[in-house]
Amino acid sequence: MPFVPLSFYLGLIISEDVTNPIRELVIATQKVANDELEYRVETEAKDEWKQLIESFNKMTEDLRINKELLKHSERTAAWQDIAQKIAHEIKNPLTPIKLSAERILKVYKRDKKYGDVISKGLKTILTEVDNITDMVNEFSRFSSFPSSKLERHDIIPVLEEIYNFLRVTYKNIKFSFSHRDKSIYLLMDKYQLRRAFLNIIYNSINAIKDGGKIDIHGYKSTGKKDRYTIAITDNGTGIDDDIKDKIFDPYFSKDGEGSGLGLAIVEKIVLDNKGRIWFESKPGKTTFFMEFLRA
Repeated sequence: MPFVPLSFYLGLIISEDVTNPIRELVIATQKVANDELEYRVETEAKDEWKQLIESFNKMTEDLRINKELLKHSERTAAWQDIAQKIAHEIKNPLTPIKLSAERILKVYKRDKKYGDVISKGLKTILTEVDNITDMVNEFSRFSSFPSSKLERHDIIPVLEEIYNFLRVTYKNIKFSFSHRDKSIYLLMDKYQLRRAFLNIIYNSINAIKDGGKIDIHGYKSTGKKDRYTIAITDNGTGIDDDIKDKIFDPYFSKDGEGSGLGLAIVEKIVLDNKGRIWFESKPGKTTFFMEFLRA
């Protein structure tokens, strides 16, 4: 008779080990069917059930990444073709223009009568040619962006290097860097991610005034054991509601300055590194979030 309660208790445990994963997988399947691709099954499981849940979560993450890449590709494919044509058409005449201006400047510096006027004018031409060259190079890089080389790297030293560079270079801005873990390994192309982080921070620098603050914060993603988030926050003017859905578009620039490729390139890098990017903004506070796969 004592074996009856024991058998009942063991049966109950085994039943919960089976029914809990099934119930969670049913819920997760409904979420995915409703396009909620961020949902993850977090219930504890053993053996084959654990493998099944891990496979389901990986499948969902792959679906999310492929959906984001498809959306990004559709948005940028036409622009990349245009960028390549623009770069080709503009680059050809720039070299002779610059060489001619340099030659004229060298010759007329000897003639004081016209030297000052010509010198100022030609220096302006040379400066603008350099600006156009930078823009053309940016177009070229965007139209043939290199593929990511994903490797296992510790993200903390990468962020520390960026932080130390910024606080020395921009002394009129208060930078902070916070994290709880001594090391966090991600599957990433560390050179591309460094560029992405700096692009966002340079945007923040342009958005803030005197007394500006920029915070870099790294933390383990809530409810996602296999993910790590980097948040970059500034106390600038914020992003207007009417342009929030455009800021990742190629060649979109809020103030009309620059190539407008900065955030488009950031999104491309983040997606190529199997991550996702989003932002929250209001006057006085804007935060860009980037979430990546831990390795």
